[in-house]
Parts: sequence; structure tokens; C-alpha cells
Amino acid sequence: MLAPQRDRWILWLPVSMISGDAVWLTAPTDPTWWIGPMFLVFGTAAGMALAAWSSERADGWAMTGRHLLGGVCALVAAAGLGVTSAHVRGLTVAQPAYVGGEDPVRIEGWVVANDASDNGPRLRLLVRSIEGVAEPPRYVRLSVSEAGLLTAGRGASCRGILGPPSGPMAPGAYDFARRAYFERLAATGFAFGRCRPADFAPPPDWLDQQRLLLAAVRADLAAAIVDAAPGRGGAIASALITGDRSAIDADTNAALRDSGLGHLLSVSGIHMGIVGGLVFATLVWTLSLIAPIALRFPIKKIAAIGALFVLAAYLIISGSSVPALRSFVMACVAFGAILLDRPAISMRGLALAAFIVVLIFPESVIEPGFQMSFAATMALVALFEMLKRAPHEPALPTPG
Repeated sequence: MLAPQRDRWILWLPVSMISGDAVWLTAPTDPTWWIGPMFLVFGTAAGMALAAWSSERADGWAMTGRHLLGGVCALVAAAGLGVTSAHVRGLTVAQPAYVGGEDPVRIEGWVVANDASDNGPRLRLLVRSIEGVAEPPRYVRLSVSEAGLLTAGRGASCRGILGPPSGPMAPGAYDFARRAYFERLAATGFAFGRCRPADFAPPPDWLDQQRLLLAAVRADLAAAIVDAAPGRGGAIASALITGDRSAIDADTNAALRDSGLGHLLSVSGIHMGIVGGLVFATLVWTLSLIAPIALRFPIKKIAAIGALFVLAAYLIISGSSVPALRSFVMACVAFGAILLDRPAISMRGLALAAFIVVLIFPESVIEPGFQMSFAATMALVALFEMLKRAPHEPALPTPG
């Protein structure tokens, strides 16, 4: 059992990285900042020293022990990299905590999205100012009775009560405060009456201006889809394309949630897989029918490039949520393998995708979506490899 795995020990590096990341994120208190870099530097230096250590014999227990020790050093370095990525990610999203109070305050900002729920619209605002707060948070979310003309990209002035995001309702339950921390959503609350449109100058940061412009484009596209297909079908189509679920009525949300299909409305791996697979298959089939192209150019690589461009556009239009970004990274690894003449479906490709995802979004390792998607993909890849190694059935004897 161990002999075939001799050349696959590198697949354990992302596992070690995920473990270090999870230990850091689930620790009851912040560990010392230098632990991750220390493990990373020590493991890397020790592994390089063992690799450079010359030996007269190329076999025996000494060489076996040297290989095992080198593997342990690599696992230690990967765990240190996971700890370091989690710590750096936490520092990049850190912002002053919002305490809140019982008195209503004036909140001004730009509408980024409408996180609608069964209880009505919930406007996510890029904060311009909060009454009485010298250093306002970056984002807040307000429940309003009616959104009205406050679509994405417009300025809004509200009066309401804000407080910090709520934690888990029970030990071990879903922790919204942790998710809000990494989304830089520092306060939630409700508004008194309607929020009024406000004529603000664009935010000073150029990236914020582009985010608001993209939010406005997504809102206009969602409205066009709903106008073209009124009713439940148009609302679901709008959610699947733009990620805007505000047009879906409460009965539809309840039906999808009760049937266990509510997660299908969140743009994630299944949507990226369907879009990328359809575009890739369509381009391959179409280009293969054109003889001058099929005989002169690598149509699979052209189709892979086209699928990557379409997926990038879909990622931007759908709102670039963390599950969608994670799935896009995995798709880039798969189509990149096609461009490099490597197997698109392999354990090494999955390990590389996990490595990149954990490095960019370390907080995702403690989410069920990350664990389910990678576990399911790993099982499918393992089954695919088993089927490839399965012995062929013997041919039936010919009569006579």
C-alpha cells in the first residue's frame, strides 16, 4: 500500500497547510505572531540542508531516514505557511471595532449591494460617515422597510441603530461575526423609516469607484433580466447570473430552503463548473468542425483560454463572492493544466488548487463549503484514478 504512494507524498503539503491555518483561526486567543514564520523558516532551511547533504550511499536506512526527515521538515514549513497566511489575512482586514449604542445615528454612504432576506431589503453600505464616530468602519448593513430607488452605486442617507455583528446562537453554531470580520462588515442594524437618496461625490479611492460602478452594472443587468422574464423564473435567473437575490420572493426562498436546494442560488463551484464546461465543450466542438483550424491549431488549448475568459467575466458579474473566487481558482488550475499538456483532473491539480485557495483565502478552511467542495472533488478524482487503473476485462472467446 505504501509503495505506490512514494511519489505522492507532496499531496500532504496542502493538508499540512490547511491544518496550520485551521489551528490559528480556531485558537481561543491570538497566538504569538512569530510562530508561523518560525516554522516556515525552520522547516524550509532544514529541508534544504537535508537535500544538499551529500551521501556516499544512495540506499539503506540512513537514506530512508533522511527522506522521512526531509518530508517532516516540508510538512512543518507548509504548516508554518498556513499559520502565516491566516495571520497576514487577519491583519489586512482588521479595522476599528464598532461598539454601537441604543441611540439612533445618521449613516451616510454608497449602496454596494442589497442583501435581501425574508424580512425585507438589507442595504450594504460603503460608509462615508457615521454620526459621532471619528473612524467609521468600511461597511455596514441596514435592514430597511423598502429599498425604493436605492439601487447599487447610489448614495444613501439613513437614520438608524447600529451594533456589532452577532456571534453564534449556540456553542459551535454558525458564527456570522467571524464571516463579517473578514468581509470588513463591522456593524449591522436597522433604519427608521426609509433611507433617502443622497447626492454625494464619488469616494476618493479609485478602486472604490470601480466597485460602485460594477455594482451599478450588476444591478442594471439584474433589473433587465427580471423585466425580460417577470416572475419567479426571472428572479432565479437574475440570482444565478448576477448573484442578486433581492428579487426572489419569500415563498420561493422558503421552498428552496425546505427542500435543501437553497445553496444552488449562491454562485459557487457548481455554477463555475457548468459555465466553464459548457463553454469549453462548445468551443472544442465548434472548432473541430472547421478543418483549417482543427488541423493547424491546438483547439483544446484555444477552448481552455476562451473558457477562462468567460469564467473571469462571470466571476466579475456575479459579484466575486468567496465561493465563486475559490471555484475560479480551481478552474484556472484545471484549464491551466490543459494549456501545459497536463491532466486536467488529477490529485496534484487538486492539491495545487487547495494550496492557492488557502494562501489567498485562509479563512475559508473552517467553512463547510470549502470542506465539502474539496472533499467531494477529491472523492471524484480518486474514483477517476481507480477507474483508470482498473484491469481490462478479458475478451470473450470467439465461436469456432
